[in-house]
Amino acid sequence: MPTLDITRRLLFGGLATFVAAAAIPLSRGALVLPTLVGDGAHDDGPALNAWLRGEPIRVLTDRVSFSGDRLAIDHADLAVRESIIFAGASRSLDVEYSRVRVLPHFRGDYLLWIDADPDAEGPVHFWRANILG
Repeated sequence: MPTLDITRRLLFGGLATFVAAAAIPLSRGALVLPTLVGDGAHDDGPALNAWLRGEPIRVLTDRVSFSGDRLAIDHADLAVRESIIFAGASRSLDVEYSRVRVLPHFRGDYLLWIDADPDAEGPVHFWRANILG
Protein backbone atom coordinates (compact mmCIF):
# COMPACT_ATOMS: atom_id res chain seq x y z
CA MET A 1 0.00 0.00 0.00
CA PRO A 2 1.53 3.35 -1.02
CA THR A 3 2.15 5.90 1.69
CA LEU A 4 1.33 9.59 1.45
CA ASP A 5 4.42 11.62 2.27
CA ILE A 6 3.54 15.31 2.83
CA THR A 7 6.44 17.64 3.37
CA ARG A 8 6.17 20.96 5.14
CA ARG A 9 6.85 22.78 1.87
CA LEU A 10 3.96 20.99 0.14
CA LEU A 11 1.64 21.54 3.09
CA PHE A 12 2.36 25.27 3.40
CA GLY A 13 2.39 25.77 -0.37
CA GLY A 14 -1.03 24.17 -0.68
CA LEU A 15 -2.33 26.16 2.27
CA ALA A 16 -1.02 29.42 0.78
CA THR A 17 -2.69 28.61 -2.54
CA PHE A 18 -5.99 27.93 -0.79
CA VAL A 19 -5.82 31.19 1.18
CA ALA A 20 -4.95 33.21 -1.95
CA ALA A 21 -7.82 31.62 -3.90
CA ALA A 22 -10.25 32.40 -1.10
CA ALA A 23 -9.13 36.07 -1.09
CA ILE A 24 -9.71 36.67 -4.82
CA PRO A 25 -13.39 37.66 -4.56
CA LEU A 26 -12.58 40.18 -1.82
CA SER A 27 -9.78 41.82 -3.79
CA ARG A 28 -11.92 42.05 -6.94
CA GLY A 29 -14.68 43.70 -4.94
CA ALA A 30 -12.22 46.21 -3.53
CA LEU A 31 -11.31 47.36 -7.06
CA VAL A 32 -14.83 48.65 -7.77
CA LEU A 33 -14.73 52.41 -7.34
CA PRO A 34 -17.68 54.79 -7.36
CA THR A 35 -18.02 56.02 -10.93
CA LEU A 36 -18.76 59.51 -12.23
CA VAL A 37 -20.42 59.06 -15.63
CA GLY A 38 -21.97 62.49 -16.24
CA ASP A 39 -24.48 61.31 -18.85
CA GLY A 40 -27.67 62.20 -16.95
CA ALA A 41 -28.80 58.58 -16.71
CA HIS A 42 -26.38 56.92 -14.28
CA ASP A 43 -26.32 57.80 -10.58
CA ASP A 44 -23.33 60.09 -9.97
CA GLY A 45 -24.16 60.67 -6.30
CA PRO A 46 -21.93 57.94 -4.81
CA ALA A 47 -18.92 59.19 -6.82
CA LEU A 48 -19.50 62.83 -5.86
CA ASN A 49 -19.84 61.95 -2.18
CA ALA A 50 -16.77 59.69 -2.29
CA TRP A 51 -14.74 62.49 -3.89
CA LEU A 52 -15.81 64.96 -1.19
CA ARG A 53 -14.84 62.45 1.54
CA GLY A 54 -11.35 62.18 0.03
CA GLU A 55 -11.80 58.72 -1.50
CA PRO A 56 -10.73 57.69 -5.02
CA ILE A 57 -13.29 57.64 -7.83
CA ARG A 58 -13.43 56.47 -11.43
CA VAL A 59 -14.35 59.05 -14.10
CA LEU A 60 -15.91 58.09 -17.44
CA THR A 61 -16.44 61.54 -18.91
CA ASP A 62 -14.16 64.14 -20.47
CA ARG A 63 -16.22 66.91 -18.82
CA VAL A 64 -14.17 66.67 -15.62
CA SER A 65 -10.84 68.15 -14.61
CA PHE A 66 -8.81 67.82 -11.43
CA SER A 67 -6.71 70.50 -9.77
CA GLY A 68 -5.30 69.37 -6.44
CA ASP A 69 -8.28 68.65 -4.17
CA ARG A 70 -10.76 70.39 -6.49
CA LEU A 71 -12.94 68.53 -8.99
CA ALA A 72 -14.34 70.73 -11.77
CA ILE A 73 -17.32 69.52 -13.80
CA ASP A 74 -18.19 71.57 -16.87
CA HIS A 75 -21.07 71.06 -19.34
CA ALA A 76 -22.07 67.67 -17.90
CA ASP A 77 -25.41 66.03 -17.19
CA LEU A 78 -25.28 64.74 -13.62
CA ALA A 79 -27.90 62.49 -12.06
CA VAL A 80 -28.20 61.81 -8.33
CA ARG A 81 -30.27 59.52 -6.17
CA GLU A 82 -28.85 60.68 -2.81
CA SER A 83 -27.95 63.90 -1.04
CA ILE A 84 -24.58 65.39 -1.95
CA ILE A 85 -22.99 66.00 1.45
CA PHE A 86 -20.56 68.88 1.72
CA ALA A 87 -20.51 68.95 5.53
CA GLY A 88 -16.98 68.14 6.62
CA ALA A 89 -15.78 67.70 3.03
CA SER A 90 -12.04 67.33 2.59
CA ARG A 91 -12.17 68.24 -1.12
CA SER A 92 -13.92 70.81 -3.29
CA LEU A 93 -16.36 70.56 -6.18
CA ASP A 94 -17.10 73.08 -8.97
CA VAL A 95 -20.11 72.46 -11.20
CA GLU A 96 -20.43 74.91 -14.09
CA TYR A 97 -22.83 75.06 -17.03
CA SER A 98 -24.18 71.63 -16.13
CA ARG A 99 -27.52 70.01 -15.37
CA VAL A 100 -28.16 68.09 -12.17
CA ARG A 101 -31.14 65.74 -12.37
CA VAL A 102 -32.75 64.12 -9.35
CA LEU A 103 -33.42 60.46 -10.12
CA PRO A 104 -36.56 58.59 -8.97
CA HIS A 105 -36.47 57.09 -5.48
CA PHE A 106 -34.22 59.89 -4.20
CA ARG A 107 -32.81 59.14 -0.72
CA GLY A 108 -32.39 62.23 1.43
CA ASP A 109 -34.11 65.40 2.56
CA TYR A 110 -32.05 67.84 0.47
CA LEU A 111 -30.18 67.68 -2.81
CA LEU A 112 -27.22 69.55 -1.31
CA TRP A 113 -26.33 69.28 2.35
CA ILE A 114 -24.02 72.18 3.21
CA ASP A 115 -23.04 72.71 6.83
CA ALA A 116 -20.71 75.68 6.63
CA ASP A 117 -20.48 79.41 7.23
CA PRO A 118 -22.45 80.98 4.35
CA ASP A 119 -19.94 83.85 4.12
CA ALA A 120 -16.88 81.60 3.94
CA GLU A 121 -15.31 80.19 0.78
CA GLY A 122 -17.25 76.95 0.65
CA PRO A 123 -16.31 73.54 -0.69
CA VAL A 124 -18.91 73.77 -3.47
CA HIS A 125 -19.45 76.17 -6.32
CA PHE A 126 -22.43 75.91 -8.68
CA TRP A 127 -22.29 78.38 -11.55
CA ARG A 128 -25.16 78.41 -14.06
CA ALA A 129 -26.09 74.87 -13.12
CA ASN A 130 -29.70 73.81 -13.63
CA ILE A 131 -31.22 71.65 -10.88
CA LEU A 132 -33.94 69.46 -12.42
CA GLY A 133 -36.48 67.68 -10.21
